[in-house]
Amino acid sequence: MANVVDDTHKYVGAGRKDVTTESSILVSSSKYLNNPLIRGSLPNFMLRKNSPELRTEADHTLGLYEGFEQVRDHQRIEELITAERKKNPAFDAWHEESFLSTWTNEDFAKYPAGSVGGIMYRQIRDFGFDISLGRTKDSKKPETQYEYMLVRGGQIHDLEHIVLGSSFDSIGELTPYFTRLANYQKHFSPELAQVLNDYMIFGALRIFVRSGLHYPETFAAALECTELGIRIGQASDLYCMAKYEDLLGLPPVDVRRELGIREVVDFHTTHEGLIFQEDIPREIGNDAPARAAD
Repeated sequence: MANVVDDTHKYVGAGRKDVTTESSILVSSSKYLNNPLIRGSLPNFMLRKNSPELRTEADHTLGLYEGFEQVRDHQRIEELITAERKKNPAFDAWHEESFLSTWTNEDFAKYPAGSVGGIMYRQIRDFGFDISLGRTKDSKKPETQYEYMLVRGGQIHDLEHIVLGSSFDSIGELTPYFTRLANYQKHFSPELAQVLNDYMIFGALRIFVRSGLHYPETFAAALECTELGIRIGQASDLYCMAKYEDLLGLPPVDVRRELGIREVVDFHTTHEGLIFQEDIPREIGNDAPARAAD
């Protein structure tokens, strides 16, 4: 086996040149690889097994996001968003309004069963979701265009699970992740899509990779969710600007029509999500609802 690998490495490595440096510290042409927080946190983020003491949604506390913040050029991001606004009147008007909801969990109690608002209220009531994410009318307003996109994206993320036909569980997260990655890539300039997608790429891939490495029973579903997300994102209008507050009383199929979200297939991964979170014995299984992990 070693000889086969050696021969292959000689072939694919043809022309490789080792580079020397006078630096006494690690140095690379990649700003991401140069950052110690990214280097240090990425292995855990991508390769760890899941556990009750550090659930999947807690991955975001491992330091990777802070590392990305350290290497981002926020001035350039603002320039790219401003340039996009000049090309896209709807995107410009959305930023001009910079609407943020001050909804509370109980605001969803009035919506009928089967509507987007009603489905969301069931998640709030039965599984302890908090749609407000701690924001109130007195919360500090975003100071930049980029901050606004982050805050608003967080506000509507759980609703996207419903509209995009995915379950509220870890494997189900792959659909909204890849839908947004593909949708940004379709509608924005490549450079703007890259800066908006950079951390999200790893948010999506951590679930995909850990599914494939540690939870093979879930990987077929992970592949399906990934494929669905990419297809929906490429086929749909720019839906990050959706004002769901005006649509919560409608069933998901009507909301999709209103927002130009296409190619959706309802695909539920509750069982796989429980396996992924190690919430059930893998040899027994259970179909009880699982938590989302964004």
